[in-house]
Amino acid sequence: MKKEYIAEALSGISDRHIAEAAPKKRRFWPIAGAVAAGLALALTVGFWFGGHADNAMDFVSSNNTNGGVQMETPESPLLDELVPVFNPQTVCSDKLLATAQYPALLPFPTDQSDYDAWAKDHSRWSDARNRLHTAPVGYADNLKAFWQASITQCLTGQGNENGVCSPISLYMALSMLAQVTGGNSQQELLALLGAENGQQLGEQTKLIFENHYENDGVHTSIFANSLWLDDAYEFNTDAVRFLAENCYASIYQGALETPEMNIALKDWLNAQTGGLLQDSIQDLDAMDERTALAIASTINYRCKWTAEFYEKFNTQGIFHSPEGPQEVTYLNGDAGYAPYYWGEGFSGTYKALDDGSRMWLILPDEGLTPSDLLTSGKAIDMILDDENYANTKQALINLTVPKFDICADLDLTDRLESMGITQVTDPAAADFSGIESYEQYLYLSTAKQSARVSIDEQGVTGVAFTLLVAPGAGAPPQEIVDLIFDRPFLFVVESGDGLPLFAGIVCNP
Repeated sequence: MKKEYIAEALSGISDRHIAEAAPKKRRFWPIAGAVAAGLALALTVGFWFGGHADNAMDFVSSNNTNGGVQMETPESPLLDELVPVFNPQTVCSDKLLATAQYPALLPFPTDQSDYDAWAKDHSRWSDARNRLHTAPVGYADNLKAFWQASITQCLTGQGNENGVCSPISLYMALSMLAQVTGGNSQQELLALLGAENGQQLGEQTKLIFENHYENDGVHTSIFANSLWLDDAYEFNTDAVRFLAENCYASIYQGALETPEMNIALKDWLNAQTGGLLQDSIQDLDAMDERTALAIASTINYRCKWTAEFYEKFNTQGIFHSPEGPQEVTYLNGDAGYAPYYWGEGFSGTYKALDDGSRMWLILPDEGLTPSDLLTSGKAIDMILDDENYANTKQALINLTVPKFDICADLDLTDRLESMGITQVTDPAAADFSGIESYEQYLYLSTAKQSARVSIDEQGVTGVAFTLLVAPGAGAPPQEIVDLIFDRPFLFVVESGDGLPLFAGIVCNP
C-alpha cells in the first residue's frame, strides 16, 4: 500500500498526524495473552488460532511537534516529591498512526491586580470554555444503569480493603471496545452502555470527552485514550479513523511484544496520569507475542474545593477501621449551610469543587458497611438522581472527614461478565469484525483498572487507567448536624454534569 493512499485514507483525521511502518507478515500463536493495568482501564486482546492477513496497515511518516497532550507535573497532594512526566508527543513517535490534538483552552485568569483586564480575560476564558462544553441537558441520562452497575461491581467484594474505581474511565475503554467489535459481542456492549448503535455511542463518547475537558492551568480534567495495534495484523482503517475522531484516541502500531512497545505503553500511561500510578505501571508487561491489540483509557483530575479546609483546624483523632482503631488527621469544616441527605441505612452530604463538580460523602448507619449500601443500591440511586430525591434539606453541617490517599487495582473480567459482557471474552464466540479485516479469532483476554484518589485541605486529586488486552438516619432533629466520618464510608466524585468520575470506599485512610 502506498504512502499517498494511506495519507488520503486517513485525511479525515483533521488534527491527527500520521506515521509509517513497513508491512510485516502476521504471526500465529495458539492463545491470547494477559495484561495488568494501573490507574485506568486496560483491555488486552489476543487471538485464539488460525486466521490470515497478508500485510499490516501501512502508515506515513511525520515529524509532528504539535499533537498530543502535553501535561505538566501536577502539584498534587498525592506526591511528597514531584516526579518526571513523559511528553506523550515523544512516546514511540516512529510508531504513531494518529495522535489526538486536544481542544485549545485559554488559561484561567488569576492576576486580579487590574480588575478591568482580569474581567475581560475571564469573559474570554468563559466564552471559550462554553463553546467547548456544548452538550445538551440530559445527554447522558441513558447511562445511569451503567454507572449503578459499574460502581457496585467494582467496589463490592473488597472485604475490609480500601476500594476505588473510575466508572467514567471504564466507560471510555468499553466505548472503544464496542467500536472494534461486531455481532453479539458489540450488542452486549451497546446494551450495557445504553446505545442503539456504534455511531450513536461514538457521538456520545465525544460529547462526554469534550464536556469534561478542563486544562486551563487551574482546573484539570483530562481523558486520554489510545489504541495499540500489532503490525503483524491487518486492521480496518475506517475503524481506526473513527476512534481517532470520536474518542480522541492516539493510535500506535508496531511489534507489540517487543520491549520498546511495552516501555512505550508504560511511558504513555505515566504521562497521562502524571506519574501518580507508577507503582501499578512499573511492573506492567501488558503486551507479549500473543497480543493483537490493546486499548488504554486514562483520566487525570485535580480540582480545589470551593471552600477549602483550613489546616489550623485539623485535628488528630481515631478512625474506627475494620482492622482496629487508627490515628488519622481529620479535616474540619466550619459549620455552614449545606444539603443534608438521609435514607434507608445512610446519611450524607456533598462538598462542592471549584469546577462545578462535587464529592459525595456517604456515612452508613451504625452496624452497616459501605458494601451494604452498594448492595441495596439506594445510596447510589440517590446520588445519580439527587434532584428528584425527597429526603434532603439544608442544614448547618459540621463536617469532619479524614485526609486520605487510597489506591486500588481491579481485575475486571469477572465484573464485566456480571454486567452482561460474556461474548467478547469467549474465544469461540468473540466477534472483532469492527476492526479486523479478516477472521483472526481475537477475544478479550484481560481487563484491569487501577485508580487512586486523594483529598487534602485544598481539594481532590484522582487518576485512573483502564487497560483492555479486550437510608437509614432520619431527618435531622435540628438544623445543626455533626457529620463525622470516623468509620468506613462511601464517596463519589461527580462531575458538574452528574457523571461519576471516581467512586470509592475508605476503610483505612
